[in-house]
Amino acid sequence: MTQQRKIARSAARRHAGAGSIEQLPSGKHRARLPRGIGNGRTLGVYGTEEAAREALDAALETMAEVMREANTGIKLRDFAGKVLDRRELDGVRDVQNERYRVKEHILSHRIAGLPVTDSSLTRSVIKTWSRDVQQKRGKVSWRGAVENGTVRNTGKRLSAETVKKIQLVLKLILDEAVEDGLLTSNPCDVLKSPRTERTHEPWTYLTVTEQQAIITCPKMAEPDLLRMLFAIGTGLRQGEQWHLELADVHVDGDRPHVVVRYSTGKRATKSGRIRKVPLFGMGLDAARRWLELLPGYAAKNPLGLMWPTPSGARRQRSETYGFPEHLVLAGIRRDVRWHDLRHTFGTSLVNGFWGPKWSLQEVAKVMSTTRCLTSSPPRPPASRPRRAPPPPQSRLQRRPTSVPRRAASGGVAAPDKKEKSLRLQALRFPAGRTGLEPAASGVTGRRYNQLNYRPEAVSPRCLPQGPPRSTRKIREKTG
Repeated sequence: MTQQRKIARSAARRHAGAGSIEQLPSGKHRARLPRGIGNGRTLGVYGTEEAAREALDAALETMAEVMREANTGIKLRDFAGKVLDRRELDGVRDVQNERYRVKEHILSHRIAGLPVTDSSLTRSVIKTWSRDVQQKRGKVSWRGAVENGTVRNTGKRLSAETVKKIQLVLKLILDEAVEDGLLTSNPCDVLKSPRTERTHEPWTYLTVTEQQAIITCPKMAEPDLLRMLFAIGTGLRQGEQWHLELADVHVDGDRPHVVVRYSTGKRATKSGRIRKVPLFGMGLDAARRWLELLPGYAAKNPLGLMWPTPSGARRQRSETYGFPEHLVLAGIRRDVRWHDLRHTFGTSLVNGFWGPKWSLQEVAKVMSTTRCLTSSPPRPPASRPRRAPPPPQSRLQRRPTSVPRRAASGGVAAPDKKEKSLRLQALRFPAGRTGLEPAASGVTGRRYNQLNYRPEAVSPRCLPQGPPRSTRKIREKTG
């Protein structure tokens, strides 16, 4: 029996370093790893010799690949895919765009075949890649741009903003390499962002005249008009508006509002928090009118959406739904994006286009953003008619902070400490309480028609009128 096992083992013997296959008394075959790699450990027991040979070859190939990566480093293309998979599992919102940038600008470059090591990904190599990216030509992004199976180039170089985003993706990938111990430092730290040269300001909003042109446009279909007016009147992001559900729209009661829960892909909002947005003016009128038209516009609405397509499906961010054509119908021929309707909401409130001005903190709370807190609001155009000044009787008549002592004959007595304190506070806060219409749930807990609070004691009507009582008594006695 021992001699038979030796014969079976010698018949299945392989070349040095390739492991061995041994036939057991039961007729099955046991595969062993080579001593130099796997210390002669058993890989498994298989029914046939062929199955054992295939398993052993596959294991040796995998181990050889691991050893090559350990010696030369994993390739950048493979490591980039692993990093993007991690980010997708972590719930990063912009992973799809990151994958596209990696595919178009990293995997197509010779840098993708380099191992992720300090000796391969040097600063000079990264700078060369960055210069090549800046020399690339952009591609047409709209439909009908495919010719003979390829996408047409625009002939223009990539914008500075696009290059910055591409550099940021590679920097994020190599940051992960540093954390994994593949690199000692990130070579992308030496990259400088290209200078942005602009001849116009891309950030824009609709002026009062343009808003009026949209409202009074007779050529625009009413559903398209109501979608735009709701976006202008609420300041919701496009993804938030397309994912708004009917259950979260409240147009009745003393405080009409919408509850914003979802964004693109039915994920959480950009801030990660649920917020309430008050409905008033243009936004409230558009919501009420649309709820009347919705049953006839979308007979089937299985998702319970506020703004579904006629078939009842959810709208997509990649579609314009005729928005550029609607602007042309309203006489607006300059570049305006759908996101600029959100800018119109914030700018109109801060500048007082629709009534009393809101503060930056109030607008930031409603819009769930902090960007407007870092910069001053844009100035309204010169063509906008200015609001009439308040009537003269409502202005505070400034009084001297100090009154001279009583004159030698018939003078006025000096004010007491309480009166002087009231006058100083009135000069420091010349405006009384102002409000915002209509009355809705305020960000500070009160109504919007009481947003700017001033102590009642410093209001102009609370200042003492005329000389104090002590002076009156002196005048009566001397008279």
